[in-house]
Amino acid sequence: MKSSKIKISLLLLTFLVGVNSLKSQSEEGTGRYSILWQPTIPLAGTKEWIDVGTWSGVSFEGLGFLQDGIAIGGEISHNWTYKRFDEATYNFSATGFEGAVTGVTYRSSRMVPILLKAFYYIDAGGPLQPYVSIGAGTLYNENSFTVGMHYMQEDNWGFCANAELGADYIFPGSNIGTHLSAKYNYANINSVLNTNNNLSRINFCLGITFIVD
Repeated sequence: MKSSKIKISLLLLTFLVGVNSLKSQSEEGTGRYSILWQPTIPLAGTKEWIDVGTWSGVSFEGLGFLQDGIAIGGEISHNWTYKRFDEATYNFSATGFEGAVTGVTYRSSRMVPILLKAFYYIDAGGPLQPYVSIGAGTLYNENSFTVGMHYMQEDNWGFCANAELGADYIFPGSNIGTHLSAKYNYANINSVLNTNNNLSRINFCLGITFIVD
């Protein structure tokens, strides 16, 4: 757990430095940062590993405008899911060990994507600012599995991408607003514990946006 916290802290620091660099190169340095609550619905291999979503996700996003309506930026987010499964028999052959164990099992999954994103705002001048975006980057995935006295954990890196539809509402006369969006996320991870490499999911984001000059 301590190793995971260190990795996530380093990823967040790298992300913030990168976004600040993008903003400094943007038009007049204008941009925005968002802090978002991010519930998740699992799909494909994500759902096969743990078939429940999570309400505890969080996302940090930043962007800088290159010209009216067009911006580039980045995203780092964190989702952690945990579930207890009823008694069943688990075969260890996929992990390189021989034999099987029957018992109550526990699974967890942590996902930390880091993406470079491009944004198109339909109206970046009014209070309501709808947009579309696409992004691509890398994803850190950590899975754990417990059955009886046996505990296994692995972490992997892979490719990820997303497509997003959302809107910012900027309160008139201020540099603060609200953010609402939905994202489809795809990731490809080579995992021993979860043999389905397609870690797709849907995220819904709600939070606060700050405009910076």
